[in-house]
Amino acid sequence: MHSCYSPCVDDDRPSIREIRAFLEVERARNFSAAARALRVSQPALSRTIAALERHLGHRLFERTGRRLDLTAEGHAFLEVATVISSTHATELRRYDRYCGGSAGTVTIAAIPSVTAVVLPQIVSSFAARYPDVTVKMIDGPDEANVQLVLAAKADVAISLLWDRREGLARHPLIGDDFQLTCRPDHELAAATQVSWADAAEHAITSLPDDSSVRQLASATFSRLGLVPHTVFEVATIPALGGIVAAGLGVATVPSLVLPLIDFAGVHSQLLEEPVVERRLGLMYPSDRPLTGPARLLLDHIACTEERPDIPAGTRWLDR
Repeated sequence: MHSCYSPCVDDDRPSIREIRAFLEVERARNFSAAARALRVSQPALSRTIAALERHLGHRLFERTGRRLDLTAEGHAFLEVATVISSTHATELRRYDRYCGGSAGTVTIAAIPSVTAVVLPQIVSSFAARYPDVTVKMIDGPDEANVQLVLAAKADVAISLLWDRREGLARHPLIGDDFQLTCRPDHELAAATQVSWADAAEHAITSLPDDSSVRQLASATFSRLGLVPHTVFEVATIPALGGIVAAGLGVATVPSLVLPLIDFAGVHSQLLEEPVVERRLGLMYPSDRPLTGPARLLLDHIACTEERPDIPAGTRWLDR
């Protein structure tokens, strides 16, 4: 031990400049060569290493002839210094990416069918391109998703384009047509064409009132002067598929919902007279700036060619 040194305390830690100087001297094992590599004078480098040794309370180098060798404490500090230097550089690069918009967190809110069918492949390709951006997906009812954007709790929503309230910018994205779903042995499954009036003559299984699917279907029935007989109301799309598969009613759902009830083995068919399209789009705040990660995600969704296959009766509106 070297009594002329005292251990460092929390407010007297080595600087990153001292650590990098130590690493260069260790690499070169020669003060003159290390000074040239660092573009400093040899006396200045010697003072830097001396200051580092005072901070640590130990000698780090000992001279063997013309060569510098590490002391035992120097060998131990080499491991620490290597980690610190590498982490320091990595975190600074990450900070630069954050300032440039390519690091951070972005939150997107969407209805369940979009979260399950549309977003996974898009988010996967986005994550591969921007590995330092964390994507948080919120799966919920349409109105709740819009409220999250308005309250700055989500950056982007994929929502119904019928919402025209202020403070929201919109970009059309997906359209999907309403389908009738029923058991394969239901009488409507054999029909060559099924209308909304045909559906209204049978028991209906539906999602809750706050579901955009329920709201659009109810608006269509009302516009046509039809009064459907809703016998079951379920909270989730898989439950709806199970109820229909059990023969307890038919359902009217947009095409993007169909992959979520494939497990039930139900029959689906386009609803006509009229064909009703649900139009979904990107929604984001128009009265406050987007974060860098949010801008990247919006551009990726709007511009990427790596979009997933979508069910029949569904189309990209911006293509």
